[in-house]
Formats: sequence, C-alpha cells, structure tokens
Amino acid sequence: MMTSPLTRSAQKSMKPRSELAKRHLESRATLAVALGAAAIVLIISMFSSSGATKRTLTGTLTVSPLAAQTDPCSTSSALPDLSDGAKIAISDVNGHQVGAGRLGGGRPQGGSCVRTLDIDPLPVLAEYRIVIGGTGPLVVTEDSLQASGGVLDLRFGG
Repeated sequence: MMTSPLTRSAQKSMKPRSELAKRHLESRATLAVALGAAAIVLIISMFSSSGATKRTLTGTLTVSPLAAQTDPCSTSSALPDLSDGAKIAISDVNGHQVGAGRLGGGRPQGGSCVRTLDIDPLPVLAEYRIVIGGTGPLVVTEDSLQASGGVLDLRFGG
C-alpha cells in the first residue's frame, strides 16, 4: 500500500506531537505522585504524637508543713523536694514521659505554701502520672481534668 506524500508529512508532524503528549503525561504522573506523597506526609503528621491534640495544664501545689513555720515557702521546709524550680515529670500509663515542667515560686497562704505548676503542653491521654521532685507518682485522669476545667489542685503534707 502506498502512502501519499501528505500522509507521510502528517505522520512526521504527528510524531513530535505524540512525544510532547507522552512527556506531558509523564510530568502529570510525576506531579500526581508528588502530591500524593505530600498528602500522605500531611496525614501522618496530623496523627503522629507531635501533631496530636495538646492540652494545657495549670494549677497549684499546696504544701502544708508538718509543723508551724515562719515561712512555709522556705526551702528548709519539711518537704525540700517541693521547692521553687523542682522538676515535674509527666508520663503515660506505660511510664513513657510525655511532658515536663517546674514548680513556680510559692506564696504563703494560711500556714501553707502555694506554688504554681508550670507545665509544657501535653498530649491528651486518658491518664497521667505526675512526679514532682522526688515524690511518688500522682495519678490524674483526663475525666477529672475536664471536670476541673484543666486546673490541677494538688496538696502535700499535714
């Protein structure tokens, strides 16, 4: 079968167009893969612990000395682990640390010392274990935090 010169010319001119179309499809496929990968990374970051919902804890720690003192907030009180700047460690039920903080300065109130809790934002968990200084862990539930508006009112001593 013989082809006319016009048909051969059309075939030659179609070849570059098909190459352009092929390159166009390849670039669109590459773009689709890149957008898909970006979407996956975004979804993973939204559900990872670093991107999870955080909660802010505020509150106070009231330390009541076992015996009357002139200044219940002095570091020579019966509970020196609970003084200004004491470390606060917060862990989940498995003992993995999920947050930290420090005790703030204290103010005398009715023979006790009331200190602020300065705690970094925490992931929302069903239960927290809070260790202040060298004390044993205090267990606080998310339900109790919601009931108190996210405010802790901790008490130690007599």
